[in-house]
Parts: sequence; structure tokens; C-alpha cells
Amino acid sequence: MKKPYLLLVTIFCASVVGCGLLSNSIFWEGYGTVTGRIVVDGEPVDNALVFVLGEPEKRMTTGPDGLFDIVAPAGEGNQLVAIWGASLGLRESFDLAGEAHAKLGDLEVKSVGVLKGTLDHPEPNQAEVSVDGTPFVSRPGNDGVYSFFLPSGKWDLTLSATGYVDQQINDVDTDSGQTGTTQTISLPQDPDYSCVDTENRVERFSQGGSGLVDILFLVDNSGSMVGEQNALATSIEQFTSVLEEGDLDYRIAVVTTGMESVGCPYCDAMITAACMNETGETGRFQDRLGKNNGTVDDPDYVYTGDTDCRVVNKDNLSCFYDPVEEKGTVLVGVQGCGYERGLAAMRTALSVLVNTYNSDFLRDTARLAVIVVSDEDDCGEVGDVTEGLPGISGNVCYYAAKGVGPEGEFEDPQGKSYQLTPVVEYAQFLEGLKAVPALVTFSAVVGLSDPNDPSTTSIEYFWDATKNRYQIEDACITPTCTGVFCFAEPATRYIKLAQLTNGAIETICQEDFSEAMLRISGVSTGFRRKFELNQVPADSAEIEVFVDSQQVSIGWNWEPEKNSVVFDESFAPPPYSLVEIRYETACN
Repeated sequence: MKKPYLLLVTIFCASVVGCGLLSNSIFWEGYGTVTGRIVVDGEPVDNALVFVLGEPEKRMTTGPDGLFDIVAPAGEGNQLVAIWGASLGLRESFDLAGEAHAKLGDLEVKSVGVLKGTLDHPEPNQAEVSVDGTPFVSRPGNDGVYSFFLPSGKWDLTLSATGYVDQQINDVDTDSGQTGTTQTISLPQDPDYSCVDTENRVERFSQGGSGLVDILFLVDNSGSMVGEQNALATSIEQFTSVLEEGDLDYRIAVVTTGMESVGCPYCDAMITAACMNETGETGRFQDRLGKNNGTVDDPDYVYTGDTDCRVVNKDNLSCFYDPVEEKGTVLVGVQGCGYERGLAAMRTALSVLVNTYNSDFLRDTARLAVIVVSDEDDCGEVGDVTEGLPGISGNVCYYAAKGVGPEGEFEDPQGKSYQLTPVVEYAQFLEGLKAVPALVTFSAVVGLSDPNDPSTTSIEYFWDATKNRYQIEDACITPTCTGVFCFAEPATRYIKLAQLTNGAIETICQEDFSEAMLRISGVSTGFRRKFELNQVPADSAEIEVFVDSQQVSIGWNWEPEKNSVVFDESFAPPPYSLVEIRYETACN
């Protein structure tokens, strides 16, 4: 006859997944293991982050088989968390007895939600918001807004800043594909805080990466863009190296800013300039490999067609730009239309019903990054302005972008109002492409009056007596440039769309785009090699860098002009790692 306590153990084990013989006298003490496989549509997911809520230091990433096997604390209602890239994740409850094994089987990740909040603080960018029990941290922007991509469930947040008392927000809900907002929080000053001369600071950053990202480049192909296209091509390695280091499954396509219109007809024997070529125009993906056999001031582009190059990935990356052959789809040439309509081309390129040649580009669960490189502003949709106006020509785009002409007039000589399709419509279009709108960014390498404050860039007019007409004030001039086209016009519409989508904004007036591409890649993918501090270190030689609690002494440098720690190529912190930078700074 079985003894009663043995019968009790037998009944209990039958109710616990994976329960075996237990050495613990109390079942919910100690640790066990939990295993399973992360899948998307039944297929295994490589490089997904897996951890148990409250035990982030024991996290791991899945291999090509999607399997995980991690140590977890015994207990009822444990929460397994899985994240893949920024777009997919899950939370799964499980019970685990001490020294037992919970087999969770296949776990399907689905669209995450976005958790947003606002910190009311004098210097919000010096604060930190963390998700309790996870490795996720965020720093509010200058507007105090912070956000996280999180699987469905309830989460607890901690808001903190040096010299202030931490505040908690508990049981904040996120839902798949939805954006949730927390209440605005203020941090009370800590009455016990004091600072003499200097104080220790620790800034933490959650490294992004992994998952899917679709990238669309809008490259201006008007007559002044030779040097800028060269700069983009020769610096693109900085961009693509981040994609490789971040274990990202990426796709890249290129379109020009040209749209067919009255002023922009297709090229023929009679029309060879300011015209539309046979591919890569009107939102169609570029599939010609361009090469400039001439110079910046006297270009001579030749093209080789290759339809396999219309979408670039890691297997045909040389299609985008081959530094040995000095050719690629990014070199779109300079015979294009002078009425640059990058936003219309973007919308057409990403509208499958309009442009079926591009139909298999967008992936439902991928980030979407759009990047424009142009030395002029956007001219809206075809029909927004009258083309070919004598004495005005392409300047009509600026009159319409500003809403008023140089003499205070609100319509052109044909009676058409100076207005363009609102930028907010393009933001709504981009956001509508994703279940989680925050997965979309629009970044711009364009004409800026002040790179440190793009919002100051504006359209201004002056009278050009030599041409007997009004002209647009240059936004900037490229240093050391001695050619004909060394200037860029103010890109007010591109700047606005980048601001609406939290994209990067960089000046086009520079000879080398390497640093710009490095920053844009971080914004576009969440994976970074550059980490900018919010305070200036008192002694840069005393900066300490930690990745997942391990001090890193090599593979990074201090850039004082950007107040940033920059990791060398191949030394970037891996996806999902927690980066800590410790230093001393002067008291405020």
C-alpha cells in the first residue's frame, strides 16, 4: 500500500509540466530549467532573445534551430519573455518546480505593442526609464517622451534621475499591434542629495538589432547630385556594416526622386536631360548599375541593367555599390527631373497596387527605414504645382512648400495656389504600412541651415539681379568643395517628415557621409556603435565601458566633439546587450 505522502507527490507531479523526482522538500524553491523553440509561422527564429521576467542576467539568444534552454527560478506563474528584433515577441506563463524541467514546445511570436510615456522633468534626457525585470532601458528625448517595444502583457516601469527620487509605474498594459500611453510622471527632488565638484554617472543603453528591416533609399538624380551620390556610395559601407554586425535580415531598394509629369517626360532622342529613364523612376526600383566614367564637374554615366539587383540583401550587396568596380544601383545619375518629388516616389514605390514591380519588398514583421539623400526640397505630388512657368521654373516647388511667393503672393501666375500635399499625409501613409507604426522611420540627408538644430531651416528668398528673378537662399555650402554645385537648398518638408517619424536628420553639405550613415543606421535598425552621453565627462581617460556587466577595455574610442563612446567596427555590443558607460561629471 502506498503511503499518503507518496500519493500526494504523484498527484502533484502529474499537474506540473516536466516534473520529475524533486530533491526539494518545498516544491517551489530553487531553480529548474525551461526549454522550447521560438517560431514564426511555424519556422524557427534565429537570434531571438529569451529570458525569464525578473532574471534578465540569465538571458540567451536562439540559434538557427530556434531552440532555447535556460535556467529559471522555481515558482508558479513564471513569465518567459521572447523578443525578435523590434517587431515580434511573446510572454508565456509556466510553472516550474525546483530541479524540474518545463518543456514549453513551439512558441509563436507575434507583433509587439508600443509603450509610450512622458517624463515631466527639467532635463528629461538625463533621466532613465527601465522595464523592471528586463534588460530594457530607455532615455527620454528633450520632449520627455520615451518608448519601448514590448510583447502583450503587464509591465512595471522605474523612472530615475541623479538627484531625484525614483518613481514607479505599475501594471502598464501593452497589446499586440497597439500603442499604449502611461500617465505623465514627475520626479521629486531627493532632499538627501548633494554634489561637491563632481559626481559619478552611469548611463545605460539597450542595444538593438536582429530581426528584419526593409530599407528604401530615395536618391535625388537631378543635375547637381554627382558629388553627393559619390559621397553616399563611398560611405555606404558604414551603413551596411551595422546591418551585418547587428545580425539583421535586411533588404535594400533604391528609387529616384523623379515622377513622370508635364515637366518630366520620358527620355527619347530629342529629350535627354531632366527626363525619366527606363527604370528606377516614378517609384520603380532601380535595377541599373550606374558608373561615372567622368568627373564630378563633367560626369559621364554608363549603366548595366540587372533585374536581380532591384532588391539587395547580404547575398548581392555589391549590387548596391561595388567599391572595386565603382558602380551600383545607388549611382542613379544626374539626368533626372528638376521637380524632385521624393515623397511621392516613396509612396508610389511602397504602394503595391500602384507599382507591382516592387510588390515583394515589404515584409509584414520588418522594420521599415526610408532614407532620402537630396540637395533640394520635396515638390509634393504631380499636379500640386504648375510646371514650366517662365522665370520661376523649379522654384515654384519652394513657393508652394512655404505657401507664399517672394512678393507675398499666394498663387502662381496661372492662378494655382501655392500649396503642396501636406507632409502629415506621408507620415500617415508610412505608419499605416505597419501594425506597429513606430516601426517606421524616415531619415534625411539634406540641406540644413544648422545641423545641430534642423528646425531652424527655412525657405528664404533673395533677388538675383544677374538672372533677373528671385532665388532661394542656400541652406548650406559643402566645405572644401570647389565645383559648380557645392550648395544645398533648405529641405523643410523632408525635415518635417523625419521629425514626425523620429528619424535621423543629417546635413548633405559634407564631403564624407560615413558618420551620417553610422547614425542613420542606428536610428533605422536600433543597432548602434555610437553611444552619446548626456553629460560631459570631467576626465575622458577615466571613462569605463561595460557590456552585459563585463568591462570592455579595447575596441572603443572617445569622440569629444560628439560627446560619444564609439565602438570600432566588429567590436559593437551584440544585439540585446546592455551597455553601461560610467564616468565622472561636474555638478550642475
